[in-house]
Amino acid sequence: MRQIARAVKIIFILISVIMASQCATYKIIQRDLPIAVVYAEYSDLQPGAFKNEIEKTIRAANEMSDASAAAHTYLKLAVLYAHYRNPAPDYHSAVSTIEMYASLNPYEGNRDMVQNWRRLLEEISALQDSKAALQEKAEKSRLEAERLDAENKALSEKYRKEIDRLDAENKDLIEKLKQLKDIDIELEEKRKLIK
Repeated sequence: MRQIARAVKIIFILISVIMASQCATYKIIQRDLPIAVVYAEYSDLQPGAFKNEIEKTIRAANEMSDASAAAHTYLKLAVLYAHYRNPAPDYHSAVSTIEMYASLNPYEGNRDMVQNWRRLLEEISALQDSKAALQEKAEKSRLEAERLDAENKALSEKYRKEIDRLDAENKDLIEKLKQLKDIDIELEEKRKLIK
């Protein structure tokens, strides 16, 4: 009987050790989830579904009390914000959520990849800001060009009318000069007759 009890204890201890090692492995896998694995989770997500998935993930992140689970949720959120199939990527939010992930993730196995990804997102975000500034400048230039074009057309019309007026005045003066010349010739002929 003692041998059976001892065998049961040994089996129980072995099962406990195996279960504990499985749980520890699960925790490590969950905490050290590479970005590629998270990306794969959303590979079939349709472009129109990103907004809802982001909102759902934000709600899940806000409800989490466990730091490592929240970190994983922030990683998912960063991937969703920057995913190539997302029709409205938000790189600023991706940077802030990847920073939250890095600060909440106590496991360092992913650190280099996360920092590299964060750096890339920061560069993309800066380029997006530059693009927005250039688009704003281009829009201002376009509006200024339209204003100058309208001003140019108005001035052209004004000067065309002025030229037409001066042309008519010039023709009138030429006609009057011709009449004066004719009168002068007549007067000269009359003077000759009088002498």
